[in-house]
Amino acid sequence: MESGKKKIGTKNVVAAVAGALVGAGIGAATTKTLSDKKTRKRVSVILDGLKNQIIDSLDLAKEKAEDKTDGTKEKFDEKKESVKKTLNSKAEDKTRS
Repeated sequence: MESGKKKIGTKNVVAAVAGALVGAGIGAATTKTLSDKKTRKRVSVILDGLKNQIIDSLDLAKEKAEDKTDGTKEKFDEKKESVKKTLNSKAEDKTRS
């Protein structure tokens, strides 16, 4: 039973060390790549474009949501008025009887 726990613990340590090494390698590669001004500028332009696309998509989604809620509010108001008229009509019929 003890050896099973030891194997699991060892696997976790190996995975953590491997993850740290991969992370360090990616960090070193990124640092080396971004040390070049042209590359930094290119990355900046790409990220700005991506940011603008995300903002445009969010604006479009917001407009669509607002359109749907506006239509729902109008339908609700129409139904409310219809119910009011029906209730007023029924109330008048009762008072006449």
